[in-house]
Amino acid sequence: MKKKKIEFQAIVFLNKAKDLLTKYYPSFLIFGEETYLKDEVLKILRQKYENDSSKDFDSSLFFGDETTGAEIVEQLEMSPFIADIKCVIVKEFHKLKANDMNIIADYLKDPFDSSILFLVGDKVDGRTGSGKIIKETSFSIECKSPYGARDIVNWLRGKAKQDKISIDYQTMELFANSVENDYLSATNEWNKLQLFAGKSKNITYEHVKQSVGNLKGHNIFELQNNLGKADLKKSILILENMLDNDENVIYIVSMLLRFFLIIWKVNALRKLNISDSEIVEKKLSEVFWKFRSDYLLFANNYPVTSLRNVFALLLKADTELKSINVKDAIIAEILVFNIIESSRRTKKRNSSNRFKFQTHN
Repeated sequence: MKKKKIEFQAIVFLNKAKDLLTKYYPSFLIFGEETYLKDEVLKILRQKYENDSSKDFDSSLFFGDETTGAEIVEQLEMSPFIADIKCVIVKEFHKLKANDMNIIADYLKDPFDSSILFLVGDKVDGRTGSGKIIKETSFSIECKSPYGARDIVNWLRGKAKQDKISIDYQTMELFANSVENDYLSATNEWNKLQLFAGKSKNITYEHVKQSVGNLKGHNIFELQNNLGKADLKKSILILENMLDNDENVIYIVSMLLRFFLIIWKVNALRKLNISDSEIVEKKLSEVFWKFRSDYLLFANNYPVTSLRNVFALLLKADTELKSINVKDAIIAEILVFNIIESSRRTKKRNSSNRFKFQTHN
């Protein structure tokens, strides 16, 4: 019966390593273009299998362009000196010559059960005889670069669990859309974020907004602020900058929905005769305290009658982004223009009504 191959994406492996490494494997194949993930995977494996007190004796490190298959196999066939397992690591294994690959493949057909081989490299050709054998006999972990914010979110979910930090999905989305689209940069910003949060084991939306919200040139908060002020020119300029930096338009729409829901909340609280000071001090816990008073101004620009139209515009944009063949940038620019026009029309109508009332009296 043919042995089933064991293959995982690196993010899945890192999140579940403890459960996956419950038995012995003679070889691990760690490959892909994402250097940071390869280093992280190898670190986890070395922590699992290396003996700290004897790794100088029972671990060997080779580089593919500086060694031969015979030298690697010679180490694999030696019994460990002190530890239970001898670890043999080959970095840049893809640079091994074809004959050396064949020697390793032959070894893996009948490996020593007291040794583990770690092959770390950019790629493995599963079509060749040696490459096929190596893939079939190894625990394979592919290390891909993130394709977009969703991959950063998946990575962050595991990282937060590992660091015993609580963070909700919306906050993870904000983080992912604020950092550069690579795991090393994301890790650096995550470490800074934890320092910013101090002793808190709960990373909040406002922590991210304050710590990493300004990394990608113009950002969603600048767009929100200028939309709140009904400044069309600045809003369009900021939006264009965000689009030039490949900001996801569906993310922009979702963040604008959250923004206008807070403005709607301010209007609703005012209708209940709750004072502006009480709204700022007690009713806007989801907004960082320094920015709460801004929402009073925004609510003046977007009364309830205007917000009804804004929510309809957001729903329309969300539907169009998911269903019609129009460039996302065009949908986003039309949305911003129509939102501010809605504010202007409402203010003009209210001003006209006040004038008529004063004239009548």
